[in-house]
Amino acid sequence: MLYRLAFPLFYFLAPRLLPKLIKFARLVWRLTFDKRVSIFLRAVVPLAILYAISPLDLIPDRVPILGRFDDLFILGLALLILTKGAPPWIVDEHMDRVTESERPEDKDPEKVVDGSSRLIDNEERQTGRSPLRNGTLCPCSFLQDQVPLLRLQHLPGHRESDGALSSCSHD
Repeated sequence: MLYRLAFPLFYFLAPRLLPKLIKFARLVWRLTFDKRVSIFLRAVVPLAILYAISPLDLIPDRVPILGRFDDLFILGLALLILTKGAPPWIVDEHMDRVTESERPEDKDPEKVVDGSSRLIDNEERQTGRSPLRNGTLCPCSFLQDQVPLLRLQHLPGHRESDGALSSCSHD
């Protein structure tokens, strides 16, 4: 009597569930042997399989219902721990999922404006002099205050007086 219900149900659900089960089994296999996953997570499924094969049980088989299904419960729990505990980007990589980027230039490149910026410090704002000259740093404007006895002898455009950096001839 039960087979009359089981076979049509199996034939009805097999085309829907079998590809998902194969994909999940491939994911578990790949995660078990992937070196980027923690060794503790990778060991969970083989240990659960060993528990299911071994004659020792936490709950004896004589206990109704629970005794028969404790092996399946441990195995299912091990599969859940492995798939949920592995890093999401590794699971996505093995499942061949393409993750959508959160970067605005990837979502809509038409709305992104390219540009450059520069921080202006208080000294530059007060004096009006920029420490940048032709895109490179000029040591005249900010090193004079930081290191007063610095000697720059071989830089063109710099003069030296009394051993200290005094002024810049390219201003």
